[in-house]
Amino acid sequence: MSQRKSTRSTRAGKGADEAARSAAPQSDAFRLPAVVGIRDAVALAARLRGVLETGPLVLDGRAVEQIDTTGLQLLVAARRTATDRGSAFGWHGTSDALRTCARRLGVAALLGLDA
Repeated sequence: MSQRKSTRSTRAGKGADEAARSAAPQSDAFRLPAVVGIRDAVALAARLRGVLETGPLVLDGRAVEQIDTTGLQLLVAARRTATDRGSAFGWHGTSDALRTCARRLGVAALLGLDA
């Protein structure tokens, strides 16, 4: 619990993302599926909302092999929701596919993947 409080208290730009990434052990990260897209968007959105209700959102995107525009929009919305609530957002890891698609669609910076 104290880990969540310390992560939540650091919320300035990339610093918050970095704090969330380094503060959360792998088991606390929300693991994204291999395919993130329109087919499962409603279910994934519900799961992300549940995580956002409890504190910081740290995503593990290492398993992502395919992601479509809907999937990226969902992740952008999740980050904005976390930010609006004053909660940290970060990545435990990302795949090449996730970073490449985010760059191609111009949302890498919005997702904190521009580094």
